[in-house]
Amino acid sequence: MFGFPVDSEIKKIVAKDALLGRVGMLAPASTSQKATFNEDIAQVVITNVVSTKSLPVAAGARVKGFYVARVSMKRKQFNPKNVETLLHRIGQKNILLALSYGDVVRFALKYDEHIVVSKDWVLAGEFRFSFSGLNLDDVWNGIVKQVAGNLWSDALSVAENLDIQEHIAKLQKEIANLEKKARSENQPARKLEFFNRKRDLESQLTEYQNGKSNHAQP
Repeated sequence: MFGFPVDSEIKKIVAKDALLGRVGMLAPASTSQKATFNEDIAQVVITNVVSTKSLPVAAGARVKGFYVARVSMKRKQFNPKNVETLLHRIGQKNILLALSYGDVVRFALKYDEHIVVSKDWVLAGEFRFSFSGLNLDDVWNGIVKQVAGNLWSDALSVAENLDIQEHIAKLQKEIANLEKKARSENQPARKLEFFNRKRDLESQLTEYQNGKSNHAQP
């Protein structure tokens, strides 16, 4: 599945009740959290355990192995908070979630404090990850890069790339909010204030997207 070695395949269903109960230092999920979670997620199954036994590479300093889990989604327009909850509570530092809906899939993982979710649905039967590098750190970092998307600089660390992507997403959200405010504002001076602020943020966004920001250069 998704190009992972056949030798890595397993099938272990993860009980949702266990995920939403007390997990380590995490308190049990609230009744409303459980209800929201169950609106999106039908089943979680660990499908692969990838290690040096299944890939011909050395262990990494950070990654000794990682898991892949198929998450059966009840709807395409899922709440991202539920994926974040799952990644926090599943109890594995390095795990790739395949968010499956019908014959399509998106992917999600956690890297340090970054939650990374692929943007587009792809055909599950056709998608394959590419693996490269000499150890599992390289392989896992490559998977993070593929899930995160195209805007990526190999000159930066994984964490630096994810910082930039999060900042770009924040800028895009702020720009959309300012545009909405400007449209609904009747007072000319206030409308101009929103417009100028939006223009400044758009300039910052362009710099980040072109890799010209000081934050985008090590």
